[in-house]
Amino acid sequence: MWQKIWHKWLRIPYSLHVTEFRRPKQYDATIILLHGIGSSAKMWQKLAPKLPDATRVIAVDLLGFGNSPKPTWQTYRARTQADCLAKTLVSMGITGPVIIVGHSLGALVAVEFARRYRILVRQLVLVSPPFYRPIDRPLHFVPHRERDLRTFYKLLHDNPNSALKLLRQISRLYFANRALAINEATISAFLATLEAAISNQTSFSDALRLRCPTQLLLGRLDMVVIPRNAKYIARHNPRVTLRMITAGHEITGLMQAATIDAVTNALRQITRPPRRH
Repeated sequence: MWQKIWHKWLRIPYSLHVTEFRRPKQYDATIILLHGIGSSAKMWQKLAPKLPDATRVIAVDLLGFGNSPKPTWQTYRARTQADCLAKTLVSMGITGPVIIVGHSLGALVAVEFARRYRILVRQLVLVSPPFYRPIDRPLHFVPHRERDLRTFYKLLHDNPNSALKLLRQISRLYFANRALAINEATISAFLATLEAAISNQTSFSDALRLRCPTQLLLGRLDMVVIPRNAKYIARHNPRVTLRMITAGHEITGLMQAATIDAVTNALRQITRPPRRH
């Protein structure tokens, strides 16, 4: 009861569960890893050891997933996730410089975090970000892939029992992401997140106004991202660069190598000595 009063009515953000992969005595930056929907910090186990040595590496379980709290009443907006992330980092004494690496949903949370807490963020690396344009016109006028995805997401949201069965089958077959865990404990957060943070997102518009250097990584074989939306953002925001990789949605193979390169490049920019005039 007190938890509900504290977090729902007083709107105090939750503290999230954190996995610390590396913490050297001296480091140049802290890398924050944010997983995708239905996943957890476990998805970063293979990538984290390959990140630059002179960094502190932390993976966070987003609200509703992994070992973080899973309130059934929560709306699971990107803003809620960003506020919980901010509280978690501040409680750990992390003030910067910070590089955030977000995968899928984590990329959208990273954009919201950079918008609300820009003083903490030096660089963003957004992998497979599902940027969808705001719906301000009938759905049948939306480009077909985005329209089909939104229709599928709505079908899942409106039929939770069938959604759980379908997503369980997908998770069994989806060997690329061993951290994918969709069950009775996470289905409520999954569907609420799908509705509030992905289908009804503001991330597309917010990414156009990002002020920190941002690298977008998209897989050419990824069926849940909209390349034209990412290209539009990169074209209209000079702080955003886009790289296309022959890969799917998950961070494996070439996408994993590209992610490590992007983080290395971000760290290089942070630690580069200032130019002399």
